[in-house]
Amino acid sequence: MKTHLSSFFLAILFSACTGNWAYRTDVKVRDSISQKTAQQDFFSNDTVNVQKAHPLGDIRAFGQSILDGKVKPADNNETFACLDSLKSENENTREFFFEVYRVIAQKSDGALGEVVGGYTKAYLQSYPKECIDNFHQMSEQEQSLFIDNLAYEFYASVEDYHNDIDYYFNGLIHTCNQCSANDKKTLENIMVSVKKAVRVLNN
Repeated sequence: MKTHLSSFFLAILFSACTGNWAYRTDVKVRDSISQKTAQQDFFSNDTVNVQKAHPLGDIRAFGQSILDGKVKPADNNETFACLDSLKSENENTREFFFEVYRVIAQKSDGALGEVVGGYTKAYLQSYPKECIDNFHQMSEQEQSLFIDNLAYEFYASVEDYHNDIDYYFNGLIHTCNQCSANDKKTLENIMVSVKKAVRVLNN
């Protein structure tokens, strides 16, 4: 009886160990595949070999390459890092990467185009006065694109977009202490334009 029980427990222990080993192996394989795929996607759409041209950590150099037309903005981590830099607490950093953002916004399509609106909305919310000042420096075409990106973000994120847009912009208008009366008027005009653009998307 003891022999049978010992054999039974040994079998369970062996099964558990091999199961854990198989699980760990499976996780390692999946992680390896994911990492390899991410590395391939990282540079697949670039017009130059970014890995050779710049260290991965040098996002500013990558952003400058976008400004110089040497690199095409794409759905990759470095392009997203440039957009993330709009949230930097350093004003000089934001100033540089806003210029990069302008290029990305004009050249984005597909998966990248779908996320630009989120960065646009977050930047306007975090630094409304600065964003409005930059908005005034844009061409009419860029301003229209800026509004379209915001509109798509509201259209894609909520069903009751009308109230959501009101809540978002009215919050900015009432909390932006640095904004002048003209700045707040600009925010109101953008709000109206965004609502119109979302209505078009809904039709």
